Amino acid sequence: MTSTKSPLEWSPLWTAMRHEPHRWILTTDAMYWNMRDVLPPQDSGGGGFIVGEPNHHNADGEAVYACFHQINNEVVARYMTQREFSTFKSFRNRNRAP
Repeated sequence: MTSTKSPLEWSPLWTAMRHEPHRWILTTDAMYWNMRDVLPPQDSGGGGFIVGEPNHHNADGEAVYACFHQINNEVVARYMTQREFSTFKSFRNRNRAP
């Protein structure tokens, strides 16, 4: 699931997310909560959220946000569009154990 063995924060995390945009990067609980509290989330659900302001826009003009997710005692992050996050959230909500 993740591409790094040690959790990353701040600049090293942003760099890893830019270099591996479709992989979940291991981060820390502190980073999750810092980003959760910095702004109201753009969207949340499925065990994750996207930060309230986009980091950049993709080639299609879609806003791309930092996404943070908690799964199996790990906190991970990657960049996602609102469309990608909505799909992710829907999948996670459908596949949660009762």
